[in-house]
Amino acid sequence: MNAGEDFSLRGKIAATAAAVALTIALGAVDYLTGREWTITAFYLLPTGLAAWVAGPWSGLVVGALCTGAWFLSDMLDGATYQHPLIPFWNGIMLFMFFVVVVWLLNAFRTSQYHLEQMLPAELPPCGRKSKSENGSNIHGAS
Repeated sequence: MNAGEDFSLRGKIAATAAAVALTIALGAVDYLTGREWTITAFYLLPTGLAAWVAGPWSGLVVGALCTGAWFLSDMLDGATYQHPLIPFWNGIMLFMFFVVVVWLLNAFRTSQYHLEQMLPAELPPCGRKSKSENGSNIHGAS
């Protein structure tokens, strides 16, 4: 079992579907709020949800959808730029930000999983002294 196997397939599908729905809702809000208000940071919510629950590939796909929703909102809003490639550059930079976040979440989750695997099966409750097999407590005192 690896770090990504603690969620069921049904849970991964549900989380990805929720992330896609949230992306669509954020895209609509982004369009409705216009260029005066930026909500770009909120696109991290569906990207992070998908990456954490369903894995890095799902996170990257949702990140790409978030980038597309942002781009579509920006274009439909009538944004004008000095150069026609600027919105594409901005979209690429936004997607690269999502790639970094997905990578960091995956690294954190994998690290957490490996640390949990190193812990003994049963730890004594806080405040109680546990006797080891040789009769001393866990702090080395007899």
